[in-house]
Amino acid sequence: MFWVMRSSCLLSLLLAWNLFVPRIEADTDIYLRDLPPYQWFAAPASTMCGNLAGYWDRHGFPEFYTGPTGNGIAPLSNSGANAGVRSLWATKAGLDGRPANKPGHLDDFWTTYLIPSGVSSFGSSAPDPYVTAGRTEHSPDCIADFIGESQRKWTNMNEECDGNLDGSAFVYWDLTGNRRTNATPITDSGAPVRDVQSGLKAWARSCGYDAEVFSQLVDFNPNVAPGKGFSFVDLQKEIDAGYPVLFWLQPTNQFSRAVNMGSANAMPRANPATSMMLAYGYYIADDQVQWVHLINCDSGSCIEPWAPGNTSLGYPIRGVIGFHPQPKITSISRGSSSLSLGWQGANGEIFQSSTGTTRPVTRHYVVERTTSLERPFAPVSVATTNHLITLQECCTNAAFFRVQELLP
Repeated sequence: MFWVMRSSCLLSLLLAWNLFVPRIEADTDIYLRDLPPYQWFAAPASTMCGNLAGYWDRHGFPEFYTGPTGNGIAPLSNSGANAGVRSLWATKAGLDGRPANKPGHLDDFWTTYLIPSGVSSFGSSAPDPYVTAGRTEHSPDCIADFIGESQRKWTNMNEECDGNLDGSAFVYWDLTGNRRTNATPITDSGAPVRDVQSGLKAWARSCGYDAEVFSQLVDFNPNVAPGKGFSFVDLQKEIDAGYPVLFWLQPTNQFSRAVNMGSANAMPRANPATSMMLAYGYYIADDQVQWVHLINCDSGSCIEPWAPGNTSLGYPIRGVIGFHPQPKITSISRGSSSLSLGWQGANGEIFQSSTGTTRPVTRHYVVERTTSLERPFAPVSVATTNHLITLQECCTNAAFFRVQELLP
């Protein structure tokens, strides 16, 4: 067995539930279980990121959602009594227990968003309300804030468009088809820009975790050279390792559009029409045609081919955003000649539809140590699937410890 080291920082409740998916008899039909299919609230990008966050809150990272809904555990829907979970990705004054005098995302960045009707200014190019009101924007406290959704202040984003319309977000891609990992884009003046990839990492850190996050154009994108881009094999590796993947949808070769020209709110290079879905499985038919199990905001779930062309939402897939939350040390106990460490880490289950069997996603961890942050860390434990380990005769001097996740 060969292992690949994954970088991590000093970092569950599993509720059995089967997401409805089309049952297809096939040689290979695999998907992750227990994903929440939240219905659209605010915008597709933030809603899909909310589904991703809800999944990881239920699978090893309980600080991703700490609100009162579901007793602090992200529920599997955002309807009825579970509506409060929507503040995970979009906040509003007076909503879900937020004080009426405390503006949130929908107050500062949307011209209009009415509750409960859902009537909104989706697609508006008007200035952000916090600007017209002459107030300071609130500190980021939901996913939509961190990913820059609906925020007009950004310009020249990857030389494609300027500012985000109400309900829109942006992803910085490596246009050669290579993977961008843990990248934070910057403005011409050197200030950081909020996009989906960097925003998800910043949001994870605001919750007390860290994550490795990447963006990559898909291999069938017409602007990607042969042999480049995120492939179906890459998707299989992500799902087999227990990671749902965000899919970004955008019309081919439309990188901006003119909105409200001739008005005070004109935007010559506004966002193109975009959407997002969450991949949680894959299917290879008997004829070897490749398919992807997806959650969307309309039907809850669907299955789409891994191929160029339009999806059921009307736009082709441009690229993907991967999110790998990292283990976090949560307990330290020192004995006379020993040190016990406990940590949180990812878990999950994979269902094989053709055989009707479920298997856990196995994670292996190793503890590393260094006496100075100027020196490299070195392993001080064997690989373990446990989330608790006791090291003997290791701690006579001050040292730094971290937990690394190993993937087969």
